[in-house]
Amino acid sequence: MNQKTEIILINISGEDKPGVTSALTEILARYDAFILDIGQADIHHTLSLGILFKTTGDKAGDIMKDLLFKAYELDVNIRFSPISEKEYNSWVGLQGKNRYIITILGRQITARQIAAVTSIVAEQGLNIDGIQRLTGRIPLDENSRSTKSCIELSVRGTPKDKDDMQSSFMQLSTDLEMDISLQQDNMFRRCRRLICFDMDSTLIETEVIDELAIRAGVGEQVKAITESAMRGEIDFCESFKERVKLLKGLDVSVMEDIAQNLPITEGVDHLMEVLKTAGFKIAILSGGFTYFGNYLKKKYGIDEKRLGEYAQQIKEIHEMGVQIGIVIGGGNIFRGLSGAGKGFDRVKGDQMGMLATVINSLGLSSALVAAGVKARVLTAIRMEPIGEFYTKWKAIEAMENGEVVIMSAGTGNPFFTTDTGSSLRGIEIEADVMLKGTRVDGIYTADPEKDPTATKFDEITYDEVLARGLKVMDLTATCMCKENSLPIIVFDMDTVGNLKKVMSGENIGTLVHN
Repeated sequence: MNQKTEIILINISGEDKPGVTSALTEILARYDAFILDIGQADIHHTLSLGILFKTTGDKAGDIMKDLLFKAYELDVNIRFSPISEKEYNSWVGLQGKNRYIITILGRQITARQIAAVTSIVAEQGLNIDGIQRLTGRIPLDENSRSTKSCIELSVRGTPKDKDDMQSSFMQLSTDLEMDISLQQDNMFRRCRRLICFDMDSTLIETEVIDELAIRAGVGEQVKAITESAMRGEIDFCESFKERVKLLKGLDVSVMEDIAQNLPITEGVDHLMEVLKTAGFKIAILSGGFTYFGNYLKKKYGIDEKRLGEYAQQIKEIHEMGVQIGIVIGGGNIFRGLSGAGKGFDRVKGDQMGMLATVINSLGLSSALVAAGVKARVLTAIRMEPIGEFYTKWKAIEAMENGEVVIMSAGTGNPFFTTDTGSSLRGIEIEADVMLKGTRVDGIYTADPEKDPTATKFDEITYDEVLARGLKVMDLTATCMCKENSLPIIVFDMDTVGNLKKVMSGENIGTLVHN
């Protein structure tokens, strides 16, 4: 005879201690009970455990008896609630409804904030399935930490008016000083690997155009136009043109100074580190100035994906039989000259920059080995076993043996740039050509990132570079290459495939020669 199915919900509460969940589920396992749902939370050592299970009528009594005795033994409270099949099936039917994740972020999360958010949730006819704290436990002394708090609500149902709900959340964000995110909980939310950021007043705590305006002496005028555009009183494109007009005559040199002193929004450095560790791709979407977007792009250190792309490109030309020596910079980590401008001793700043080149060299070496290419790191400063001490003959021998040689730590001396180190090493190892990989596709009459009217040279002589004052490399490096007849090809290394095209003789970049 078929036994009647019994569905029972048990709720356990009391002091949290090891072994409670294990002991109770072992009893269910002994009677072959089937767990339909389970959930557990711990708030200040207080356990709240819910288990929904089904069994047969002949076992239900024994299960509840054994659970009751075990609960007494564990010193926890247990409550039993029978669930009808109709009630259970109705609950199961709800899983087809939409589920949303509401994230609340602020310096502190107060009862007033939670009450306001959950009130909107209730008004929209949504049910809260769960609430979870995402940040660490909060100390009583808020000064003992950088205050931040975040909780996540999992809600189920279909909002009566989703646009109205979002609008209400936006108003709450302003009124109660918190950020609220509403996302549909689906596979796309869980599988996202691309994060896009605005730049102005998001990644940085300012509007770049306002900073430029201050330098131009028109700060208040530009700020007024910006605020008017934000209020929707002026067309944004027109407002941008009006603001840029006011910057006429401003020297482009201020852009680098502003970039180096951009006020980065609190937490962005750590956020970028976490996102990169988690394998996310990061993009900046901005209607502002490309120069500053590129600066931020470079700011956050070694890009593992980019290293992998470099390694693959180097592997391609290595398989062509090309002997390869590489000098890599360290400006993505630390640049001695800019550090000196912020109070660092120039010698120590340059020494830090040399160490930064070693870090990048180790990263590139690792990427090359992973790609199946033998690589050797040589250092201009003794630091075995991190790298072997550089000599010309050691570098040439390694290249003749089919290894890619990465020459790091610059020249080993302060006051000399990576450009100078590259020129020196290229001359020493008797290179046929020096390839200078940059972000742009050659040498232009002006910086193409700053001047859209700049035109590109297919080739140019060293004398013309010097006469025009073009900043291909620093003056010392340029003169060394000129005096030793070492040609340079300047090209865009970030475009995959360009390195092979250069070595195959295609017209890529700009050739500099005597």
